[in-house]
Amino acid sequence: MNRINALTFKSSNPRRNLPDSVRRKRTELLFQNAFLRMWIESVRDNGIGGSQFELSNCGIADYIWVNSSRQIDAFEFKMSNWKGGLIQAVRYKNYASRSFLVLPMRIAKRISKEETALKQFNIGLYGFDEKNKEIELFLSPKAERPLNSIAYNKALDILLRKRNFRQFCKCA
Repeated sequence: MNRINALTFKSSNPRRNLPDSVRRKRTELLFQNAFLRMWIESVRDNGIGGSQFELSNCGIADYIWVNSSRQIDAFEFKMSNWKGGLIQAVRYKNYASRSFLVLPMRIAKRISKEETALKQFNIGLYGFDEKNKEIELFLSPKAERPLNSIAYNKALDILLRKRNFRQFCKCA
């Protein structure tokens, strides 16, 4: 089974709202997939993940990872607009125990030194250098209860409708 996208979600594709010239660019998706291939190999905790997880009023997380204790980690990938990514990552905290922003290494290094909003909102920060195949965790968020228990229960309900997730829960 492809552990990167073991779960599939039928969320609306937000790229459809963009002009054709931008819509076809896949830089962020390629960046995301390269990061996930490396990151999943390094994860010690057993889990299952999927891309484009949509939860009403909480946005569409680029990727979620659920471990055996049903802790949800949400990831937002950005190539440049890290402030927009931060806003999105904060929204995911409604249902996620941890939320991460993943940026190109050069941007992550720069903002990790100066940005207190990430610490204030307890958002994790990964830097990824695709060329050199390096991942660095600059800020590790503390696992917390999701901000909204109703949103967390809705997220679990969506996940429990997925056969792969139910099978994972039986094995875990």
